[in-house]
Amino acid sequence: MTNPAPSEVARAGSDRYRALDGLRAFAMVSVFLFHGALTSPRLAEFAPKLLAHLDTGVQVFFVLSGFLIYRPFVSAHLAGESIPSLRQYSVRRAARIFPAYWVALGVLVMFGSISVFGSPWRHITLTQSYFRDTGGAGLAVAWTLTVEVTFYVFAPLWSYVVRQFRQRPFVTELFGIAVLFGVGLAARLWSGWGTPPPAVMVLPTSLCTLSAGMLLAVLASESRRDEGLARHLARLGNPARWWWLAAAALFAVECALPYGFFRATSSEIMRDQLLRVPIAFLLVVPGVFGDGGTIRRVLQSAPMVFLGVVSYGIYLWHTSVINEFHTYSAIHQDLQFVVAFFVTLAVATASWYLLERPVLRLAHRRTR
Repeated sequence: MTNPAPSEVARAGSDRYRALDGLRAFAMVSVFLFHGALTSPRLAEFAPKLLAHLDTGVQVFFVLSGFLIYRPFVSAHLAGESIPSLRQYSVRRAARIFPAYWVALGVLVMFGSISVFGSPWRHITLTQSYFRDTGGAGLAVAWTLTVEVTFYVFAPLWSYVVRQFRQRPFVTELFGIAVLFGVGLAARLWSGWGTPPPAVMVLPTSLCTLSAGMLLAVLASESRRDEGLARHLARLGNPARWWWLAAAALFAVECALPYGFFRATSSEIMRDQLLRVPIAFLLVVPGVFGDGGTIRRVLQSAPMVFLGVVSYGIYLWHTSVINEFHTYSAIHQDLQFVVAFFVTLAVATASWYLLERPVLRLAHRRTR
């Protein structure tokens, strides 16, 4: 999963959002554990109910995207300024998500780790989720990238819509967030108890978590103009442990409820998906509001920040690396999972320094 690069976050909102890099790392590790558990009998035996829900990290990514992507647009709206340059925005978003994805897709197809047949352009353009026949499995995580790309297009369009209501922009933004959350909830219910078109399964079903991040963007932007709100939000974000304890309590409830995993019923999937929205929101809140504390120090530590920086590469490569070790490696199954993580980290680090960072720097120079 990809969000704005750390340098972009710094430009957008100063060092107080440095914990968001650590949150990306936290979400990435949880997703890696989820997929790793599928090939590790020891992990699956140790805590099956816990591991079955660790892909909640994907929802954390969506909340982060809602916050980071929408924040420049809502900040401009509330300040009565012009929206950011759409040319700069489009070039930088494309540079962030496509080059690394294309390299991973090409390499993995070439080595036979994944299949793309029939309509490879659907995978190349990240539009495969809009078709019932996706034309091959492609990257296992690509469906989330399709959601990201669609949200990249949606965010400036939505910003244009809400800017047409010129009276009380803050209230307008909050009302708009409520509308988006309602649409997301309706789409999620439709997907659970009906057969919606493929397009409904892309952005609409993810609007609950994306709008949660957008809500944080609206509050953070308004707090820059309203000192009273800023003080209240700062107090609300401290201490971070209460937010994470609440998230842990909801996660424990999620793990305790019946869930068939590979054979889950529609009701179980629906309940599971809806519980993930507040869990992800609660995890991200102290990364946006408040300061200090052990949790934020851990999230802002050098190892967590580094993992957050290279998290997109880990996200792209980890399922294929795990599967290759599980299929062909003579290493003991319990060690395969550990070795696969460090191999994936090495590949992701190379991807960041040799490809992602140079491309992002070029994109920024070209659009400056």
